[in-house]
Formats: sequence, C-alpha cells, structure tokens
Amino acid sequence: VQPGLTSVVNFTVPSALTAEVICCRVVGESQGFSDGEEHLLPVLSDEALVERSLSLTLDKEGVTKVRIDTLLSSPAARHRSLTLELTTHPAWAAVAALPSLTETDGCLSAVEWASRYYALALGLETLRRCPAIQEVVTAKSEEVEVWEKLRTEGFRELNPWLTQAERAAAQTRGLKNLFNEPLTDARKATALAKLQNYRNADGGFSWYPGMPSSPHITSEIALLLSRVVCLTEQRDGVHLLHQVLDHLQSVVKESQERVKAGTYLSDAVALRYLRACTLSGRKFERAEKKLLADLTERGAKLPMWEKSVLAGVLQSVGKKDEALLLGKSILEHTVVRSDLGRYFDTARAARSEKSYCLLTQCAAIDALQSLGFEKECEEMRRWLLQAKRAQMWETSTATADAIFTLLAAPVEVKDSVLRPTLSLPEPSDTPLLFTLSQGKKILVFNAPSQTDT
Repeated sequence: VQPGLTSVVNFTVPSALTAEVICCRVVGESQGFSDGEEHLLPVLSDEALVERSLSLTLDKEGVTKVRIDTLLSSPAARHRSLTLELTTHPAWAAVAALPSLTETDGCLSAVEWASRYYALALGLETLRRCPAIQEVVTAKSEEVEVWEKLRTEGFRELNPWLTQAERAAAQTRGLKNLFNEPLTDARKATALAKLQNYRNADGGFSWYPGMPSSPHITSEIALLLSRVVCLTEQRDGVHLLHQVLDHLQSVVKESQERVKAGTYLSDAVALRYLRACTLSGRKFERAEKKLLADLTERGAKLPMWEKSVLAGVLQSVGKKDEALLLGKSILEHTVVRSDLGRYFDTARAARSEKSYCLLTQCAAIDALQSLGFEKECEEMRRWLLQAKRAQMWETSTATADAIFTLLAAPVEVKDSVLRPTLSLPEPSDTPLLFTLSQGKKILVFNAPSQTDT
C-alpha cells in the first residue's frame, strides 16, 4: 500500500464453512515495526426465516386432530421449529396486545396519547383485579435474559432468528413494564397530562397541534375516555371526559340549528358521541334525544358499523325492541364458517386497507352481546382473533376497539339495561390438556396422565 492511500482486500470463504464467526486479522509490517487490528466478522446465512401459522379453535369437548405436516413440507426448509400457543380465554389475547398501544415512539397526535392512556389504564386495572398475572409475566421475563446473551455485535439486526428473538423479548419487556404498578401509574398520568395539553381552547381536539378542533378526532377521544370510565374504577380522566362531551354537545346543538342550511353532522361523530354518553352514564338531554330519534328513523338504511353502534346505544337507553330489530338485521349480513367464525360479507361493512372490517366487527359484537346473542358473538370473536397475527391488530384504533370487545362483558344495571364491564377469566386449577404426536409417536404432552396413552 502506498503511503497516504487505502486499498481494498478481497478474500474467499469456503462454502462448506460452518462457523458463525470468523476472525479477520490485518497486520502491516515495515522495517523494524509492525501494527495490526483484528475484528470478528459474522458469517451471515442467505436463508430467510419463514413463519407459517395454523389456527385451531377448541370450542367443544372431545378430541381435536390437526395436521401440521403441511407446515414443514418444504424440501428447502432447514432448522425447523414448532411453537404451540394455547389460551383458555380470548381476553388474554387482548391483554397481550395492550403493550403495543403504550409505546411513545412517534406519538404526536391526540388520538395516540388517548390510546396510550386507555391501554395503561386497562393494564393497571387488569393487574389490580388479577394479581396472579404478574407471576406469569415475571416467569416469562426470564426468557429475556436468554436473548440478551445472544446480542453479539453484528448479529442483532442481521440474523433473522435473533430478530425474531428480539421481538419476543420486546413483547415480554412490554408486558413486564405494563404490570409494574408504580411505573404504569406514572406513565398513565403523563399520558393524560399530554392529552390535556393537546386540547384546544374551545374544548375540542384537532388532528395535530395548531389545527382547528375536529369533531371526528374529538369523538374518538371521547369514546376512549368513556371506555376507561366504564371498564375501570379509575376516575382521573373523568373531568377531561366531561369537558370533551360538553364540547361535542355544543357541536351537536350547532349542527341541529344549521340543518335548514344543509349542514349535517357526520353519523360517525354523532354515534361515537352518543355511545360515549351511554358508557359514561351521562343522561340524554333534548339535543341527544333528537339526535337519537333522527338516527333511529334512518337505522335500516345505515351501514353496518353505524347500525351496530346505534343498536348498542338504543339498548343502553332502554329501547330494547328497536335495538333487537337492528341486531337481527346485522346478523343477516354475516356468514359463518367453522374454521373462521362469523364475519361480514357485505359491501355495507366498512373496509379500509389495514383494518378490513375490524371496526365493524367490534361494534357488532359490542351490540349483539348486550342483546343476548351470545352464540353469535362467540363466533364473531373467533374471527376477530383470527385477524390478530402479531402483537396487535393492524392499526391502533382497531387494536383499541378489539381490546374493548374482548375484555368487556355486559352486566345488568337497571330495568334489564346492560352495561359493559371488565371481564377477566378466573384462575383455574384444571389444566388444558394437549398431546402433540407424529403418527403413533408422542412428541409433546403437558400432563403426566397422558404418558401411558
């Protein structure tokens, strides 16, 4: 190498090399002097990690047989591994999704801060009502220590297996932080303070700071805050909720005065506002009653999401006959399959690129379970769980709706009126038994009584 210049050195590595790391040592020598450096270089595989999933639902007693040989049938597949995840109650799928809403990375809008407050409040309530969950998370967090040992420099981001391990470790850390009561309490207070700072002088919220108040955004936040009041005993957000509902009430009254001028309030905003009122126990005044009457008159022609929310509102205010009629109409637009559950198969169920029919599905479950359609709701929850393939559903709004749907259960409060309340499964001493076999050979079992079968 000439003085003051650099040079590139190429060398070949045998393809049969099985080492994961090679040591590269470079030595420069001159007369009477030498110097060198050495670095560890990772040998990266050209293989890609491919994950295949197969869902199964155990909804009745008996033996359920599932073929898994198709998952590992590719001749090019190496380093095969199989993970079996079981849960005895869909509520735990909702609890596992809570940490995904608590992250602050890129948290710039009021809706994101409201979602964070909502998730932290539900996590805190879950811990207080079911303290045993902390022991489960603590035991699972031991896996994080194993992943920490694998964080060799150069491997963390480039190796697909370690990337998968990092995702699992991050989810476990998120659950551990969520069920740390002092930490979660402090983070919840911060989220609520941030949310209050985003509120405009007129009481509403805008898309982003500096923009005028948006009824759409304000109604979304009102619905999230009302769910916290409904499902938990935490009242730190009640004052803010009342202020937001007061603002929306003024928007409703103003829109009703401008009807003759051709100015109408969005059905979505109106229904979110009415649902937030019923969840928080706020009584309807003249403006709300008129708004509900107008929506009820057009109920048969509304899309599925609007019709579902309207049915829930009508049931909450004691108009069960009208709500039941809408509930039956909703079910007529669904189809059911044994493997997928019940879902909407109509263009009237709102779709989006990321959420598909999730928001409509959640609204329908919320309404139908309050009307006593428990069997149909179980089928719809099955489809909702099928749509969750990672830590959360595709968007924060869909995740928030799904969490509420899976955690809420109707409880009678007065005159056959049902109101959602937080429902967590009771710990059971009865194990969930399973056997994983290949032909007649038993590979895995989780109960000693099965060793002789």
